[in-house]
Amino acid sequence: TNATRPPRTCRIRTRVDMTGTHWRRWMSVACLFALSATGAHADDYAFLVAVQDYDVKQLDKLQYTRNDILEFQRTLIASGYAADKVVVMHDDLQQLKGIRFVPLAANIRKELTLLLGGLEADDSIIVAFAGHGVQFKNEAESYFCPADTDLADRSTLISLKEVYAALSSDNIP
Repeated sequence: TNATRPPRTCRIRTRVDMTGTHWRRWMSVACLFALSATGAHADDYAFLVAVQDYDVKQLDKLQYTRNDILEFQRTLIASGYAADKVVVMHDDLQQLKGIRFVPLAANIRKELTLLLGGLEADDSIIVAFAGHGVQFKNEAESYFCPADTDLADRSTLISLKEVYAALSSDNIP
């Protein structure tokens, strides 16, 4: 954990432009953010979110996002992350530890805030989202789509700008 991790990055895997609509939809979005960590007692954390089974009135269902995040979780744990420091939210209710880990917009915000609030100065965190993302026409802002997405109500979306702000060094102890 003494190595310096790369700065925040965002990787978009597949993007589909929806011509004639007011927004663009990404079929699968995986955004990874890392905060640098150095120090002998630093801990590694991860916040992993997957949404696969969207309301078909809003967005198409996806096939592999949940498996991607669960495999990422296994990989992190196999590489030395403590299982209790990897928060996983997804929409398979039979596999979840509790209802608080259903990836609804409010739950995502709350769990990320809780996790970030417990970090110490030398800790590091990886944040990964797998699911749909949207960018509205003529706007620069990009959003992750939680399970309760309503495209007409932006409060149901997770702004990537909001995530970056939460991860900024000003907001981490």
